[in-house]
Amino acid sequence: EKDDNILFALNFPVVNGYINKEKIYNEMKKQGFFERSKIKEQEHRDYIKDSFKSFLCFKELINYLSQELKNYKFIVRPHPMEKIETWKKLLQTNNNVEISNHNDINYDLDRSKILIQNGCSTAFQAALKEVPILSYKPYRGQSDYGSMANQLGKMIFKKEEIKNEIIKLTEIKDFKIDDYINKNILNLRIHNH
Repeated sequence: EKDDNILFALNFPVVNGYINKEKIYNEMKKQGFFERSKIKEQEHRDYIKDSFKSFLCFKELINYLSQELKNYKFIVRPHPMEKIETWKKLLQTNNNVEISNHNDINYDLDRSKILIQNGCSTAFQAALKEVPILSYKPYRGQSDYGSMANQLGKMIFKKEEIKNEIIKLTEIKDFKIDDYINKNILNLRIHNH
């Protein structure tokens, strides 16, 4: 049943991808991507560092929530370029966690009450469907990659706050969708494409 499904859209192809990050970096270097600007190279390194931090935070968050909120179902959807096996190893095998990215994203959004993400374009699809978005960023990042997707939702910095938001959104239901979807950012994105 939809009410109890919480969707995680993961976005870690650089740190958990089928193509290793050195290979991506070398390919970018070979194509002269960094020659045009030293800043680009630093941005790429910052992005990888942030991505790794975020990856560990999401692992911790999902394990924490699946223990704390046993009557909810957590749908963990890795990026198509990610190794799904990594998540199967890292996440505690609680029977309220489903790890899969086989379904169409719209199918997963339609059966979910909340989207939890960081820097993932799925946030824009969630916004169009009026699914509340929690953007989880528990560390101070160097990279501004994905910041628009994060600002689209409600920024949350602690795992306990995520838990409270889930309870509020599903049990109390006394919330304004505008607190969870920034319409200005959504409109900006739609009109600029």
